[in-house]
Amino acid sequence: MNVPSRGRRIILWITRHPRWSGAIGVVFVIAMIAGNADGRGTAGQSQAATLTGRTTVPEGPEGLLMPNLVGMNLRDARSAAPSNHSERDLSPRGRDVWDQDNWTVAATVPAAGAKILENDEVFLFYLRNQEWRWFQVNPVMPPLPAGESYQLSESSPDIRELIEYRYAEGTAPEYASDVRRTAATSSIPGDPSIERESEWGPRDRLKHATGGTIAGSLPGAGQPLRPGQLITVLVKPTPLPASTTTGTYGGGSVDLNDDEHNNLYVPGDRNGSSGGGGGRGGGFCRSKWC
Repeated sequence: MNVPSRGRRIILWITRHPRWSGAIGVVFVIAMIAGNADGRGTAGQSQAATLTGRTTVPEGPEGLLMPNLVGMNLRDARSAAPSNHSERDLSPRGRDVWDQDNWTVAATVPAAGAKILENDEVFLFYLRNQEWRWFQVNPVMPPLPAGESYQLSESSPDIRELIEYRYAEGTAPEYASDVRRTAATSSIPGDPSIERESEWGPRDRLKHATGGTIAGSLPGAGQPLRPGQLITVLVKPTPLPASTTTGTYGGGSVDLNDDEHNNLYVPGDRNGSSGGGGGRGGGFCRSKWC
């Protein structure tokens, strides 16, 4: 049978069976519409995900891979992170974020590339922008100018909130106080913000100081640093000027509270106390320290 003959027979069948022909036509049109709508929906979802930059945890056993957010500004990282994430200070200070543009993601749990299932928790750990840059430039502890008077306003201002002062062994005056540390715990597996005993132990066996003449540091010059680690500056009492009355003591040249005299709020500042753990105190705030 040639094509024209077949076409005439189809037309003849349609004219003899109008109801069947109409039903078949309706089914065909519905199928075409459903296929087009599904294609547009898939494309629309992909386009929306691209425009917003957000990642979501899909349902099902496959999950997704943790994106690499380390080094990203906290504002941008919040948009790129899974929606079920939490945020913590990477340092032991326990600081809160006021202006997210002043902070950088320094670590994540889980790490980049790990599979995330639907109900898994995700944590972003942040440092101040200038702290993050300092640790990138200083993977090992730089030497401090021994014998000089150490002042936060003049030496290492980028990490001033991460500095602890202790008198070097055998140099503490009689009135120097001990440091009482409360052990920190965490329910986060591998929490990178928890200090190791090898870091806080040697520091807390020394007497508290607020400043003085530099005698060294913990860790020592050339030893490895991890981002967010507290830096211990070892000092000796500042020598008395020749004109100072015998029996008095000049003490350290500055302490962690200097910024309060300038009406500046420094989160983590504990009114001159350098013990472990987070704290709040102070007056007002320059934007880069919020």
